[in-house]
Amino acid sequence: MASALAVLATKGPAGLTTRAVAQHAGASVPAIYEVFGDKAGLIRAVFFEGFRLLGDELAGVESGSDPFASLEACCAVFRTFVLTNPVLAQIMFSRPFADFEPTPEDEQAGVKVREVFVGHARAAVAAGLLNKDPRDVAHLVFALAEGLSAAEGADRLGDSPQSTERRWRLGFDTLFQGLGPARRKTERAPSEVDAQPPAGFVPYTCPSPYLELIGPVYEAARDTLVAGLWLDHRHTNTRGLAHAGVLATLADTLLGHTVLRKHPDSPPIVTVSMTTDFVGSARVGQWLQGEAEVHRHGSRLSYASAKLIADDQVVMTASGVFASQPASRAAGSR
Repeated sequence: MASALAVLATKGPAGLTTRAVAQHAGASVPAIYEVFGDKAGLIRAVFFEGFRLLGDELAGVESGSDPFASLEACCAVFRTFVLTNPVLAQIMFSRPFADFEPTPEDEQAGVKVREVFVGHARAAVAAGLLNKDPRDVAHLVFALAEGLSAAEGADRLGDSPQSTERRWRLGFDTLFQGLGPARRKTERAPSEVDAQPPAGFVPYTCPSPYLELIGPVYEAARDTLVAGLWLDHRHTNTRGLAHAGVLATLADTLLGHTVLRKHPDSPPIVTVSMTTDFVGSARVGQWLQGEAEVHRHGSRLSYASAKLIADDQVVMTASGVFASQPASRAAGSR
């Protein structure tokens, strides 16, 4: 089998003959016939081996807290496989041989691959991110990945890595957005008008014009180092999840204001750097809450960390460095 794959990779479908495989393997042609039966049997074995290899690679995709990310990871594995093994992929998906037409039994070779996609699609439906049949979703996602991979392999998807990546991203964002739960025109997301904060929370006491764009933001009356907001459709990306920018905004706000509230005599500060780790996802209708703590405070630099939680699940952690600003330079600071 290794010789058959090597011949296929170097000589293409036209060069995949029993004689070529025998020469590469250092065996006789009758030996190849004894193993595979005929050329159709050789092609059938390559067909099955391709799906076995692809299935093994897809099996390494873990189910995380974001089912969309898991589906995209499956597509990334598929994309790499097709671009790395273009001729093998052609046999698996394009049927270039008149000698071989897969039977219904042969088509079962792809079950392992299909079920990986179905499993991650089912997780997305269970999480409320999609409201379609998981098998339908899996077929659509797989078809999109197959089509884009074929176009990329033929240099028809873009004339630069940037344009190619942009079109992959556009394809997935558009598909996931289209498959997401439809909203009724009368449905309203939590807003300043019709949503109240959880008990014990009051309007944020350090407002800013930017926070007003994503708010209202609230803080815990008992602990001003805890703050949160209701997530609505203003806060989402094209996949219906809370945008990373919203999470980063709340984290940066909490970090900086926590430094000042812990050390009220400090001069104004500005953010020097912030490191974020997105470890989960948040959705519309969830209460996003954050809390921060200061680890070190100096005359010039302060260090703090924060975590954001949605429905008892940590979705992001962050750490930041903040610089104190002299009074004469504090116009753009907190």
